[in-house]
Amino acid sequence: VLEFPAEPRVLSEARRALRRWLRHMGADRDQTAEITLAASEACANASEHAYSPAPARFTLHARAHDGEVTLTVCDRGQWRPPRGTDRGRGLTIMRSAMDGVEANRTPYGTELVMRRRLRP
Repeated sequence: VLEFPAEPRVLSEARRALRRWLRHMGADRDQTAEITLAASEACANASEHAYSPAPARFTLHARAHDGEVTLTVCDRGQWRPPRGTDRGRGLTIMRSAMDGVEANRTPYGTELVMRRRLRP
């Protein structure tokens, strides 16, 4: 479990930590790249979309069990209407890189859960 300030500058740190962990869990190079891309998109969304300009934080939870990796990105922000049309492709990228993606609104913010089975 890692907690970060909701600022774009921390995304590289989150990716580095996740890559190290994924390699330790046995993910190959392609799996590591795809899972890290999905997580980076989720973290960027937590930083960009969930908060006002006031300081805020988000968490990245990673766990592996029986050959499946589960990543959960949680923020404490509120849903708000999209700014403009034809915005990002974050959820599309996450869904193409992972086996499953769930976005849950909670009383405390948003929880994005992503799952991916690792190849042996």
